[in-house]
Amino acid sequence: MDSKIHAFLILAHNNPAHVARLVKSLVSPNHYFFVHIDKKSKEDFSSLESIPNCTLIKKRISCNWGGFSLVKATLNLLKEADAFKHFAYFHLLSGADYFCSTNEKFDDFFNNTTKSYLDIADGTPFEWRLKIYTFNDIINRRGKWKNILWHTDDIQKKLLPYITIRKPLKEKFYYGSQWFSLSQEAVHYLLDFCKTHRSFVRRFYLTFVPDESFFHMILMNSPLASQIMPHNLRFIDWTRKVPKEPLPRTLKIEDYDDIIQSKCFFCRKISVTQSAELLDKLDELRKG
Repeated sequence: MDSKIHAFLILAHNNPAHVARLVKSLVSPNHYFFVHIDKKSKEDFSSLESIPNCTLIKKRISCNWGGFSLVKATLNLLKEADAFKHFAYFHLLSGADYFCSTNEKFDDFFNNTTKSYLDIADGTPFEWRLKIYTFNDIINRRGKWKNILWHTDDIQKKLLPYITIRKPLKEKFYYGSQWFSLSQEAVHYLLDFCKTHRSFVRRFYLTFVPDESFFHMILMNSPLASQIMPHNLRFIDWTRKVPKEPLPRTLKIEDYDDIIQSKCFFCRKISVTQSAELLDKLDELRKG
């Protein structure tokens, strides 16, 4: 049986050498790569174009953390990949991910499934995100005005028990990590839904971290909900090992056994310096 054809969609803004290493770790005749480079990035990613089946998409977005710009960039990747070829699966990755399996295991798994894989978590503590206005695509939340933005959020959240700030959506709220492995059927449903439900799409323009609920709400409120497996096949560690450690944790060599035992296909968050030994050992895994 021929292996299914896969599209790997990569959101990147820095470290072109690592992004190239990620792509090369996955190179196979049935694997195609579409890379979105943040429009703000000044780094040179042109070397990626020499890798087989790798495309730098032309329609670039200036991406801000927590803004709808990340949803736009993801939709641009999905549209360009879907127009390029008949793909069975679409896998969203970041430039801080790495492949932690082998192409043989990866292809074997997806040759024997038709499900989609998307992290679905308890969204109850995060429903406020749809109820207030945030301005992450207007002001950089990680810049000098970040305290003003957080303060604005807090004021609105305190008012929620007394007033309705934004018109509620009729769809049930779902939440989870933005990274996914979606079937062609799921991707076509997503893209068609966005074309025919413009008001739903616009509703997320000023929503806090919409990439963690936009795709989830469309698919989990759809006829395809039963086809969504609530795990995205990514190893991501949200448990601090030292006080005030940034989350998700930057993975290191001591995480290798946990990564392998998880049977996930991708791991994050990767640092080219702190994760150097881990990356080398994962490459050795593929060499057999």
